[in-house]
Amino acid sequence: MSSIDPRGIDAARAIQIVRDNFADFDTAKPNWLPLPDGKVSLDDLRVVAANAEGKFSPEEAQAAQFLVDSKAARSALDVGAGRGEVDGTISREDADGAWNSVQSGELDQRLLDTAAGLGGADGKFGAQDVAAARQDIAIAQTLKDALGKLPDDLPLQTQVQAALAMHRNADDEQALTQVGTLIDSPAFRGLNEDQQTQALALFGNNTAVSSAARQKLEGLDLNDTASLRKFMLTEARPTDLWRDAAPDSGVADSRRKPYDISGPETTDYEFASGTEPNKNVKEPALKYTVHVDGREIDVIVPASEARDDGKSYPTVDQIAKGLAAQPSPSLAATEKVVVNPYTPKETDKNGQVVDSGADMYATGGSFYVNPHGVDRPRVQKDFDFTFMHETAHLVRQPSGPFGIPMEWNLAVQKDQLFSTHYADDRYVADGGSAIDKDLGIDPGEDFAEAYMTYHLVKGTPDEAQMRALMPERFAILDRMFG
Repeated sequence: MSSIDPRGIDAARAIQIVRDNFADFDTAKPNWLPLPDGKVSLDDLRVVAANAEGKFSPEEAQAAQFLVDSKAARSALDVGAGRGEVDGTISREDADGAWNSVQSGELDQRLLDTAAGLGGADGKFGAQDVAAARQDIAIAQTLKDALGKLPDDLPLQTQVQAALAMHRNADDEQALTQVGTLIDSPAFRGLNEDQQTQALALFGNNTAVSSAARQKLEGLDLNDTASLRKFMLTEARPTDLWRDAAPDSGVADSRRKPYDISGPETTDYEFASGTEPNKNVKEPALKYTVHVDGREIDVIVPASEARDDGKSYPTVDQIAKGLAAQPSPSLAATEKVVVNPYTPKETDKNGQVVDSGADMYATGGSFYVNPHGVDRPRVQKDFDFTFMHETAHLVRQPSGPFGIPMEWNLAVQKDQLFSTHYADDRYVADGGSAIDKDLGIDPGEDFAEAYMTYHLVKGTPDEAQMRALMPERFAILDRMFG
């Protein structure tokens, strides 16, 4: 969180005011033809701050004066779109991008990135940035204090990330002690600079993920870098930690798309028989239609869904809400949702017919929900999250020359972290501590888990942390779905 100036405003609020009133700032400087040029300059800000003719609101004048006085906040706005270097002009795209950094939890880092008014938004901090930040009104005092105590035996980038971790947890003595212990440990000191940044992203935020991860520090051998690296690779599982902390209600209703439900119509449907693989049985069913995101998605449920058969069936509204939580690519790839009355059978590697291990699964544009016992009914987040994972198998997949997903697999090797207990399937041998170097591996579950994580946290305060943990994968997902 940025520092609140005595005038009652901080960098986040100043950025929001410029974004929401961009046209006022754009035409502030007197001109013979006061037409907007899509750019806000320092001169424009000074005119708004002075407000000599009373044309601007008090809040606009406050925000402008704050930005005149804060090179860090002004520079963060200047390169808010993430392109180019600080050049003294703020575009509407810059204002939108800077506001996105507020919403995603990246603002403090963005303020430090170009605090000296030099360079671009590259995530790299220079000594001039650190010196400028310590004098800037946009920088919180706790961050200034942390920047004054940088461990000078670590690389500068690690020093600044450590300062950010201390600032974020300034009100939590236990967290400060845990992070300090990590930073001072031989295991942490043995990591390279990128790995240290990743470790601080995992353990050093004031999020549910970091809080849960820090509780596992006591079980790690902090004298052994290899032990810490193995934990980061396959045992940290940040998306699992995030999902565990999420409320049973799942995605906030404000983040769901508008939807409505029509029907039902009576029909007969061929459900999986539950007796042998690839055998269906026709039974009476009800067909509803969920209207969401310009799509009409059929929902097929057994007509006998209310029967006392020891099974728990989701409501149609649970399914509709789950669909409303999905990104547009998932919805575009989904034609229908089927609630199976029986658990499908499959043949295992020994030739035995067994129950399918899938809770839900997607194939060929259809999404299937298998039955649960009444003793463990699903909650809304089960549908929100699992729908997103499974529909990831239906959307455009990462690929490359000759169908080989080289770029994704190189990203996996660079990130050196898997988001869930499921994601390292195919990449790491059971009990292993290294990623298979084969660039032809099918991304499979890793892509699905990364896709789910990306869309669940995008635009939330958790985005910055997940992006820092899997930067290479998130960069690809930005290109594919951003």
